[in-house]
Amino acid sequence: MEVVGSGPATSGSLKVGDKVKVRADVVDPRFGWGSAKHGMVGKVHSIDGESCQVDFDELSSYWTALVSEMEVVESGPATSGSLKVGDKVKVRADV
Repeated sequence: MEVVGSGPATSGSLKVGDKVKVRADVVDPRFGWGSAKHGMVGKVHSIDGESCQVDFDELSSYWTALVSEMEVVESGPATSGSLKVGDKVKVRADV
């Protein structure tokens, strides 16, 4: 299994360096899509109150979003210590 997110992030739950993606239910991000797309995974570069900047490999500059529009994505196999009650998971394709 791999963790795919545990709901909307809050400024207290999101940390610089976290891998994140835009939540599937976000249709129109507050600051617009620019060149970002659903499904892209990036790393949080900075957090300023309710907004954050995300570094997506596919983009040449940081992308700004509301923290609440993002969800944390943990890549790779889950370990017993990385899962917690309420996490959304899916079976990895290679299993």
